[in-house]
Amino acid sequence: MELSNNYNSSFLWRIISFERIAKLSFILYLFFYFFGTSLPFRETKIDVDEYASNPFRQLVFSSLYFFSFISILPVLQKVFSIIKKEKFLFIFLLWTLLSVIWSDYSDISFKRWIQIFGGYIVCLSAVIYFDSQSILKYFRSLTYFYIILSFLAVVIIPGASMQYEGSRVWRGLAAHKNLFGELVLICTIIVLFSIRYLKTKNKTIDYLMLFISLLLLIGSRSTTSLIVLIILGLIAFSSKTQDKLGFGSLSKWIYYALLSAVLVFYSSALILVPSFLESIFGALGKDMTFTGRTDLWAYIIGIAFSASNPLIGVGYGGFWVYGSPNLIKLYSLTVERPIQAHNGYIDLTIETGFIGLSIVIIMTIWYFYNNFKKTDVQYWKYLVIATLIINLQEATLFKVNAITGFLFMLSYMLLFSRIAFQNEKYSDIT
Repeated sequence: MELSNNYNSSFLWRIISFERIAKLSFILYLFFYFFGTSLPFRETKIDVDEYASNPFRQLVFSSLYFFSFISILPVLQKVFSIIKKEKFLFIFLLWTLLSVIWSDYSDISFKRWIQIFGGYIVCLSAVIYFDSQSILKYFRSLTYFYIILSFLAVVIIPGASMQYEGSRVWRGLAAHKNLFGELVLICTIIVLFSIRYLKTKNKTIDYLMLFISLLLLIGSRSTTSLIVLIILGLIAFSSKTQDKLGFGSLSKWIYYALLSAVLVFYSSALILVPSFLESIFGALGKDMTFTGRTDLWAYIIGIAFSASNPLIGVGYGGFWVYGSPNLIKLYSLTVERPIQAHNGYIDLTIETGFIGLSIVIIMTIWYFYNNFKKTDVQYWKYLVIATLIINLQEATLFKVNAITGFLFMLSYMLLFSRIAFQNEKYSDIT
């Protein structure tokens, strides 16, 4: 009898392995990021005086954080090795935790920190147990499912579209067209990754998914997402051209030179020939205020810095608190009631101060500096670049419910996990 019980326990242990726990947690985490935890096709209105949390979402994500944490306990050596290599993301998370001390809403700040730290744990679990190809396969299956359902929704269900500036635009399964555009942009990037880096017998499905995702992206009329896709295409083209011309180690300096040239051109045109930029933004359906966002940025910075030290900010998650004096004052100055700054770098600055923003800048530089090392995850840099560009117009960096913010962390962790495991020569890396 005792032998039978030992056998059953051993069999159950083999079935419920730490790797399987990590896999299930990661896939479910991605699923709920894409599909959400609320019913689709409903108008959602958030008011400054009321905040209704989603108990189902809290239960789901808390469980996934817990199971991911359990899965990394047997491989703590690998965890510490990754943290040692990546450094700055972990330092930033420590800084955001420290900022809870001076936040006027410490309980809310700590809760939001737990959520973002939970995403970090999910990333750690995934990059330890799975290689880049496996993670891409999981993404491929999920994004193709999302593309198909979104396409069926916009064709069949009236609620999958919305009125925007006098015309109907697609929002698919998302709450708003911009969120839908961001999700479809990620899907498009994953499709392109699959075409280029996954060995599949038949590429017809991949190209069909690419066509549908581009159609959905255009239908969303998300200017930011379309611009990001164009920029990524130009970067990929220049990268391929460099490889063919054989620049070798000069490649990274060419990248830095091109990036500097773009920044200098933009800054110079903004100061010397603003009418030129106005015509460009006008052609893309934007104005120089980015549909009033520059005014919003000025209001937010003024309110936040008058209430806190600019070096340390108001505390992580401490500004966008419904019913807070800062938010009530902001809403008294604006017609609409925004729930973010529509600029990730401004949100980071007002909440974590210039210290927090500086850590993120160093983190980004550290990532691209190390991305030139030979690994099998270099192409994930396009998701990092996409996130950095999107955050010029939307706040997704280190934000709960933001898929691009999560992908920034995942891509970052993927790179440094490969570097750590190469250096440490782990024999049991999957």
